[in-house]
Amino acid sequence: MSEKIRLALVGCGGMAGAHLEAYGEIKRKGLDFFDIVGVCDPAEDRAREFARRIAGFQASPAATVYSSLEEMLSKERLHAVDTGSPHHLHHVIACTCLEAGLDVLVEKPLGVTVRAGWKMVRTAERTGRILATAEQVRRWIGPRTVAWAIRHGELSGRPRFFLAHSCHGPKEPQVEVEVKSPTWRQDKLQGGGGMIIDGGVHYADFLITCYGEPDTLFATCGNFNRSYVTRPDGSRLLLDCPDTAIGHLRFKNGVAGTWVWTGASPGRPTSFTVHYGDEGSVYAEGGYPMMPEFHRRDRSVLPAEDLRRQYLASLSEDERARLFPPQLFPDPQSLRGDHGVELEVHDFLCCVRDRRRPEVDGLDGLKAQAVSEAYLESSYLNRSVSVEEVLSGKVRAYQEEIDGRWGL
Repeated sequence: MSEKIRLALVGCGGMAGAHLEAYGEIKRKGLDFFDIVGVCDPAEDRAREFARRIAGFQASPAATVYSSLEEMLSKERLHAVDTGSPHHLHHVIACTCLEAGLDVLVEKPLGVTVRAGWKMVRTAERTGRILATAEQVRRWIGPRTVAWAIRHGELSGRPRFFLAHSCHGPKEPQVEVEVKSPTWRQDKLQGGGGMIIDGGVHYADFLITCYGEPDTLFATCGNFNRSYVTRPDGSRLLLDCPDTAIGHLRFKNGVAGTWVWTGASPGRPTSFTVHYGDEGSVYAEGGYPMMPEFHRRDRSVLPAEDLRRQYLASLSEDERARLFPPQLFPDPQSLRGDHGVELEVHDFLCCVRDRRRPEVDGLDGLKAQAVSEAYLESSYLNRSVSVEEVLSGKVRAYQEEIDGRWGL
């Protein structure tokens, strides 16, 4: 593409703000091959605020504010759209934009259900447009280092198993938890199934980068906090989204592990990940492996900084430039925190410009979502399920109600 990419943002809520900040950082670093020309949200005040922020890093052209996607598509000449809307709108917005001949970046999870995701993937295939899933966690240098250490046989040997536990809980003295200001994320029909869908797809995608194709899953999910909202008449409505997901996940290469994610563990929180191989383990504190270290069989430790240095040294010049573009991050060794959003939106922009495949396309996002959906389906059916039967749609008992609500 010889001209600047003309980009629009659809949905101007929380995560969309992180995308907006990332686009601003890319501009501030001198990469001026795109312009944000439109912002769209039914709440015009939010769209106007986005337009104001865009003016802070993009003097011209000004981003036009819209409250209607159809109006924006009819009035703006666009190349691409980035949507961070509520989950139940992903497939509606993405398919409308793909049909209009635009490339689309969709914030994770790809869809509110697997059927919604397939609708987007097939529309992209039919129209020949790019569909990318916004997935930042695999792009952080910590998770990239872990995935390399697992696959680097001379360091860790053959993989054995993994444990991933992210456990925290309420501090309120009462056992049952009232949600004072519920959002669409707490609604099964709009959010798709709680945190295992909303955030779990991050870890599912990361595990796939480490171990390849997932095989089977047995899980228990539940609303152990007995979270509820109070109706206007004073009665209680129990929320139908789980706050806990406990699963045993097996991959096709034989590696298996437990993955626990809960907001219902009162008392002492625990949060760590560890991946065991023949020669030792890759360990990190926290829900995501931001600062992984390698523990050898003899109990000696390769510190996080040294493990990261070895990983970066293993990359070819082309690999390093692809994973950590020097125009954005000239010194990857010093990276901390969340740089993944900047990398994911930059990757999308380059795909639009160069007409290439994104690192995480729609099908990649859907495969990660199928792992998260398998948690809900397994728990709902009280049996082990294969990720393939969830991905294919053969198992959708938990999702059936959501699909029915949105006509999928």
